[in-house]
Amino acid sequence: MSPLFQSYNTIIICLHRSTCIFRVKPCSCFKCFYATIFTRIHSVIKGAADMRNDIKNLIQENRVCVMATVSEGQPHCSLMSYAVDADCREIYMATHKDTKKYRNLAANPSVSLLIDSREAGGEGQTKALTITGTFQGVIDEQRKAFIQDALFKRHPDLKEFFADPASEIIVVRVKELQLLDGVTDAYYEPVL
Repeated sequence: MSPLFQSYNTIIICLHRSTCIFRVKPCSCFKCFYATIFTRIHSVIKGAADMRNDIKNLIQENRVCVMATVSEGQPHCSLMSYAVDADCREIYMATHKDTKKYRNLAANPSVSLLIDSREAGGEGQTKALTITGTFQGVIDEQRKAFIQDALFKRHPDLKEFFADPASEIIVVRVKELQLLDGVTDAYYEPVL
């Protein structure tokens, strides 16, 4: 028997620019191996929409995330309150201009966010979503007002924060999503 079939193997399939990862059980013949793969492909295509809904729900149901920034090769993590647009393509946060996180974002706009299901109190497996994105500043006053309103609705305690002229809005434009459901099941999707 080939080493390929002696243990569980991870197969990566690209579907409409999405990469879904799933496991294939060992088998003793190629015919059964390929039948298993095609059965799994069908279930993955059907499950991709469910995973996208899980991602959207996880983002919308939670209120805080961990934001990771990097400057001069040094990582920095911050616990952040956030709001999100309707499509979950932009994450809104606020900070002061004189913070390490803001200086890091100004120097390197690449950012990673972690949102998990522990806060929402979901029972069962913990889900963890890693969002990779790019920081964008907001100059337009109408857009600032819209984002502040979205943040106020989710976090009324931020009204006083925005009274400070040193406060600044952070917009993270989502580029990639990776959902971990439990310990072994993962779903990855680039956002175009």
